[in-house]
Amino acid sequence: MVAYSIAFAAPDNHAHDAPGTAKPFDVNRLAESAGGDKERESEIISSFLRDARTVLHKAVTGPKADIVSAAIRLELAADDIGASQVALAAKAAALAGDDNATLARLTAAILEAENFALKLCR
Repeated sequence: MVAYSIAFAAPDNHAHDAPGTAKPFDVNRLAESAGGDKERESEIISSFLRDARTVLHKAVTGPKADIVSAAIRLELAADDIGASQVALAAKAAALAGDDNATLARLTAAILEAENFALKLCR
């Protein structure tokens, strides 16, 4: 009887783990950081993403100590503007160091944030 219920049960697609389920930026927190000024929001986002790309470059090319310090700085900056997915990935990168899977998740989070920012700043 157990096999029957397993065979015909709906599959678990891990929808909660899918990338893109949460917005890369908390727009309310971002608006609060910018004081409601849309131009300032764009400046904050572009500055953050420029720094994120720099951190990512250091993480890929630098030694483990540079990866950890850069990831911690990125985590703090991401928390400040409400980029929670980037902050979580950066925290994982800071703990794991030069783990390729963790750096890939960080790269994906940064790219998702960049794509969201491009849509937001139109």
